[in-house]
Amino acid sequence: MAILLVTRAMRKRAFIVIDQTTRNLGLVDRVEKILHVNKMKTAVFDNLEAEPEKNTVWSIVPLAQDSQPDLFIGLDGISCMDAGKAAWALYEHPDLVLRLLLEARKELRSRTLRNRARYVAISTTSGTGSEVTPVAVISDHDTDPLSKPPLMSPQLVPDVAITDPELSASMLLGAVTANTGFDALAHATEWYVFTSRPHDDLIGSLALGAAKHDALMSGKVVLNDRKVVGGVDALKVSDYGEEVRTTESESNSTS
Repeated sequence: MAILLVTRAMRKRAFIVIDQTTRNLGLVDRVEKILHVNKMKTAVFDNLEAEPEKNTVWSIVPLAQDSQPDLFIGLDGISCMDAGKAAWALYEHPDLVLRLLLEARKELRSRTLRNRARYVAISTTSGTGSEVTPVAVISDHDTDPLSKPPLMSPQLVPDVAITDPELSASMLLGAVTANTGFDALAHATEWYVFTSRPHDDLIGSLALGAAKHDALMSGKVVLNDRKVVGGVDALKVSDYGEEVRTTESESNSTS
């Protein structure tokens, strides 16, 4: 199982960010078992909404301060991974908790992480590829209208990213499989159509490759219920499509 790779980031105390669905499916129990076997203590935050809100993420920080983790783990889809990233950054720099989200976003770019903890992202769904990006999207309900200014920093790229098809098999069923397939396809398409300048060969080939793979595999997974194989292919599309976004971002930053 790929999930066993979490031991590559073994520390002493882990703080795991999940939602109730992940808790109910028993996925966090599997991760905690591996950590406990390796003599690690764990604490879990499992009260996360579908689109993590600023106030929820900010509330994680004092809980983390109590357990003093040296490892954060975001387990499940984009919400848990992004909330985990944001909580990790705030734990490293608690003064940012007192800032507005836009102010914290700006200040984070000049801050370094990994002074207190490392970060592991464990993905169970496909779509955004948050497990390999320097971005965390948080909803700010204190603004009118609601805003989602992403936290962005190269420091936010996880130390370890795990995409385990056995975990995805427990999540990617029926409508969920179809929805995540469309999500991954949308990301591949947008980076082919809406890039800031004419496509170069690298970006174009990655975008078209991700879109083609998604189109070929999503229908097969839904119709045939090929769960583990489907999990592998969905995760490939997710990270393949995210490579397009990362490559384009890097190209823009150097041009």
